[in-house]
Amino acid sequence: MSERLDRTGAENISALPYRAPLPPPATPPGWRPGPPDFVGVGTFRSGTSWWHHILTSHPVVARPPGQPKEVHYFGQFGDGRRGPDAAAYHAYFPRPEGSIGGEWTPRYMFDRWTAPMLARVAPDARLLVLLRDPIDRARSGLTYVARMRAADPAAASGPLLDDTMIEREFIRSLYADQLDRLLAAFPAEQILIQQYEHCVADPAGQARAMFEFLALDPERVPVTAALRRPRNATSGAKIEVGRELDEVARAALRADLDRLAARFPEIDLDRWPSSKL
Repeated sequence: MSERLDRTGAENISALPYRAPLPPPATPPGWRPGPPDFVGVGTFRSGTSWWHHILTSHPVVARPPGQPKEVHYFGQFGDGRRGPDAAAYHAYFPRPEGSIGGEWTPRYMFDRWTAPMLARVAPDARLLVLLRDPIDRARSGLTYVARMRAADPAAASGPLLDDTMIEREFIRSLYADQLDRLLAAFPAEQILIQQYEHCVADPAGQARAMFEFLALDPERVPVTAALRRPRNATSGAKIEVGRELDEVARAALRADLDRLAARFPEIDLDRWPSSKL
């Protein structure tokens, strides 16, 4: 990892394949498509499925049949040869009068072209960011990738993880540049940053903060078992990456955490064991 990180720093890695977007859902009678009111933009393996489930449990949040949590609309524009179409993107978010709609694609924050494109087609959207301890997130990401490859017959002849995959998951855990890109495209008051660990410790309080950020009445969502239990949690042993971090990777992580502490005081680094490395 040393040589590649020395060359690229926290730059994006083009080797991350994108998922082609599904067709937009059918618009139910009486509903109208429009720009999303909210877009979750990060981060992968940080509890976003759980938090999105809580968000869409609010009766004012409309989710038409067939609409996935993750639209993955902007991945197709990474080559720079064309840009997004506002009407095509808005078609994913039909809702009845008085409701709001949106999506949560965790890799949007990682892809450096997405934030300016999103601002172009949905400038008023409120962005949701869920962060996790950088090393824990990388471990979960690598474990997920390895299990997916183990279940893929086409990948049977290759290693479950290679150097590019390991480096990619580490760089996805360097949050400062990613957040700076969001702030270059959207005003700070349109971005809510939350921490997975804080949500686990105080799900009701953090859910209330999310609903209030979206101007939704938090009292309309009862505290249930779903609110207290993360979804899609990685079961079994996770891949260890903390002790194996080389000197360059540790320096990059330390510099990134220092930048987060200086630029984003709402992030409580004491909740992350990685900050003690």
